[in-house]
Amino acid sequence: MIVHFLGNGGFVGNGLPYNSFVIDNDFLVECPPDIVQTMRNQGIGLTQIKRIYLSHFHGDHYFGMPFLTLNLMIFYSERMDERTAIDIIGPKGVREHIITLQKIAVGQDNPSVPAIDRMYNFIEIEESSRLKLEDSGDMVFHRMSHSKETYGFSIVRDDRYELTYLSDTVWDDSFFAIISNKPKYVICDLNSDPGDKVQVHMAEKDILEKAMPVTVNATTYVGTHLKENRVSGHRNLMYAVPGTRIEL
Repeated sequence: MIVHFLGNGGFVGNGLPYNSFVIDNDFLVECPPDIVQTMRNQGIGLTQIKRIYLSHFHGDHYFGMPFLTLNLMIFYSERMDERTAIDIIGPKGVREHIITLQKIAVGQDNPSVPAIDRMYNFIEIEESSRLKLEDSGDMVFHRMSHSKETYGFSIVRDDRYELTYLSDTVWDDSFFAIISNKPKYVICDLNSDPGDKVQVHMAEKDILEKAMPVTVNATTYVGTHLKENRVSGHRNLMYAVPGTRIEL
């Protein structure tokens, strides 16, 4: 399994490409406003994507869907019905959110609006959901502590937690149960700074003081969803930049 970071920025950022990554070149995680550009910049073709994961419905995580949808529709044109639909995985109401956003972006009479149900297969998730990923294992989902209903996930293969994604969240003690499985990598929102008056995201100290004592050297944490690029001084913590790749 190879994880390729397309962007590493959060909603409030210093010009960084927004947080998104692809797994094995065909599974897109998050679809921010600049997704078409970042995919092109990182050499990922739109037509490679077979599955999209949306952790929640804030703009920096799914406002790229109208651009992706329209570009895909134009590319496939008359051949669209011959293509296997792309799975869109997200919280309850994901189909309605995508259709509403498409209408706002391009107008309700645009042909991309009715094309949505031909192009996509919508899969609603909750905390108890489990999704089979063929040879990659299973996805299990974790509720985040955020202002909107938000889910992270873990990819489990042969009962081994390979990859965990803790998306857009403050630290929650429920995470102890997740990281006790000692996944090889944990991709996590580390947008909070020490000077923040109100902490609405995790901070580096949460990983160093709470998570690492549990996982010790078994897990590497990868920080993303940032205000600006950062460099870590800890052997088990790294920060993603566009183009970062990790292999499991």
